[in-house]
Amino acid sequence: MVLRRDSVIDQMGVPIQEINSRSNLGVLVGRILTLPGLRGFWPMSSWDGSFNAYDISGQGRTLTPTNLTGSSFGHWSGLPYVIMNGVNQKLTRADEAGLDITGPLTMGCAVLNVTPTASGTFFNKYDGTGNQRSYWLGCSGNSFQMVVSGDGTGATQAVATLSGVWSNLQKFSFVVGKYIPSVSIGVYANGLWNKNTTSIPASIYNSSTPLQIGVHDGSVYYNCAIGMVWLCSYALEDFIIDELYDISRAFVGSVDL
Repeated sequence: MVLRRDSVIDQMGVPIQEINSRSNLGVLVGRILTLPGLRGFWPMSSWDGSFNAYDISGQGRTLTPTNLTGSSFGHWSGLPYVIMNGVNQKLTRADEAGLDITGPLTMGCAVLNVTPTASGTFFNKYDGTGNQRSYWLGCSGNSFQMVVSGDGTGATQAVATLSGVWSNLQKFSFVVGKYIPSVSIGVYANGLWNKNTTSIPASIYNSSTPLQIGVHDGSVYYNCAIGMVWLCSYALEDFIIDELYDISRAFVGSVDL
């Protein structure tokens, strides 16, 4: 008899997949905390009575909530997340030097699309008003996207699009965006890459836009659940991103919202 991995039960009656998820979560947190150039790590497991979400990298970049409640935060088998309603909920951090990454950059998260084939941003420093675009990780229809702008305008944007991977409703995905100045921009999801090497800007525009989760352009909201959010001022090697995904596999494809 062949047993599916997630059907196996231990002697205490707990699914082995759930045990693996809990174990891998600690490994994932520890690995993210050791990433080079880490500028912030918001797992969405730590928040206060006002629902400020804490940065556990030790750099104190707490995210300020708008219209979040206690029910906005949850977890699947230990994987923490905050769910945004796509109407008026967001987390933000005011512009500061530590978030003004103009050189190599890697950003990632675990994310679940609540509305199938919707378009929006997971997290970003991006506002088209006044040409204050810096960087963006999100989706367009059933595609993941990573975007950077060289001068804040749409004309100098470089985009990487990974198509056909976002059609499943209510499934967590492991998503990463990476930018190498003048070389490439890439987006990675669940073991797959798309990389663009055409017209890549030499630097990212230093915008005055806040760091935003669940919204872009200040008022374009996105209905998603997101956790394990991290940002690095370093272009992580592909093998490190693969390693992070391997650790995260116990969560990818999980449904429980």
